[in-house]
Amino acid sequence: MNKQEKKNIGRALTALTMFVAILLTSCSGNNEVNDDGAAGTDVNPRVVFTGGLPRQVGELTLQTNKDGRVASITSDNGPTAVFEYRERYYRGGIRMPGVMMTVTEGSSRYVYALFLNAKGFVRRCMETVYKTTDGKEEKPYSDGWAFSYDKDDRLTYAYYVGAKKEINIDYLDGDIVQITNSTNGVREEPLHVVYHTAATSAPLANKGCLMFFDDFTGIDIGRLRYAYYAGILGKAPSHLPVAVTQKDKLRGGFDWRLSDTGYPLMLIYTETGAQQRTLRFAW
Repeated sequence: MNKQEKKNIGRALTALTMFVAILLTSCSGNNEVNDDGAAGTDVNPRVVFTGGLPRQVGELTLQTNKDGRVASITSDNGPTAVFEYRERYYRGGIRMPGVMMTVTEGSSRYVYALFLNAKGFVRRCMETVYKTTDGKEEKPYSDGWAFSYDKDDRLTYAYYVGAKKEINIDYLDGDIVQITNSTNGVREEPLHVVYHTAATSAPLANKGCLMFFDDFTGIDIGRLRYAYYAGILGKAPSHLPVAVTQKDKLRGGFDWRLSDTGYPLMLIYTETGAQQRTLRFAW
């Protein structure tokens, strides 16, 4: 991050932090962990990935630093996410972000100032976008995200400030069962996650602590999905999904190949009306 980027982020942090803090207070539930506290250097991804971090998740490759934290996430000919973990510090009496995440896509950069709660999960976030068009840098712009978790540290709510987009995630017995998206107060038809069908003898334990976003489950948080694999966006559901439905119609199916110890080796995902996608995993 260069000096100008730091200056731009510094200008926006105070106002956006106060705005998102007010938003979180108004949206908080009784079981949510709302307090800020952890420094970036307190982050331990093995709190989330209890059986060990994956080395590969589909096209993503994870690299760790000497402290065992995720230093970067790369993909072949694709985006790169780099993480910086900070000590606890304040500026003008305002708590500063514990983690900085920079995602590079071609000539564009997306810088995320991530504020953590006491358990080390992202509570609020400021996103600053730097784009270059025809060799000319555009004026950077910023936006914000807010997140909430339940008493088991699972992600239950996400709010994208600029788009006025809300994502509510409902759980039953440790598994996501319903995802409801709304934009500008207009609610979409909920999605439902299925863990057991007639073709499966029993739900598949999520030993690898995987969680899926975007077009897989409808939890569209954009590039912030990388933060999950750094262990700072809540804990995983208890079981692996086998299907996602909407209006009682199949939206997508998950066909898993597991190791002898129950860890995912491959996923064949079939989206209704689209081509199959194959993801491979390494541990």
